[in-house]
Amino acid sequence: EGLQTLLPRGDPLTETFLEVQDHFGVSQIFPNTIVVLPPNPGDVTSRGWLNASCHAMKFMASNVTEVMRAHGREAGDASLQNFAMKASDFSGLMIQGGICTSLLISLLENPLAKKYGDFLVNGFSNEDRTATKVRVKTTLDPFSTVGQKW
Repeated sequence: EGLQTLLPRGDPLTETFLEVQDHFGVSQIFPNTIVVLPPNPGDVTSRGWLNASCHAMKFMASNVTEVMRAHGREAGDASLQNFAMKASDFSGLMIQGGICTSLLISLLENPLAKKYGDFLVNGFSNEDRTATKVRVKTTLDPFSTVGQKW
């Protein structure tokens, strides 16, 4: 059952930890990050690739929602039947708040905005810009009984 079994029962620290996890979701305590590689090394700022990968994230969110709901119906689990993953659950160079950022990133290559653009790109990619990371917010607790089954 994850970290919870290691925490002292009734301790204020334990209660605070559980409260934060309940209010903000388990992924705020245990973040999930995926690494995405463009087909051509160094293309993490390519407008076409950013747009395509953003739409792939949106498709994944929709697909996860459908699969989880179907699994919930089969298992008779109401929490999974109502499960919904949103595009805004992804946060990366190509997507923020469920919105594709390819146009914004391409505008940051303007000499006046380059410093901010480099800061943003460097925050989400490796030094040689051959890979980028995407943070994934999950509402399904991977340490719960249902999460362990999934």
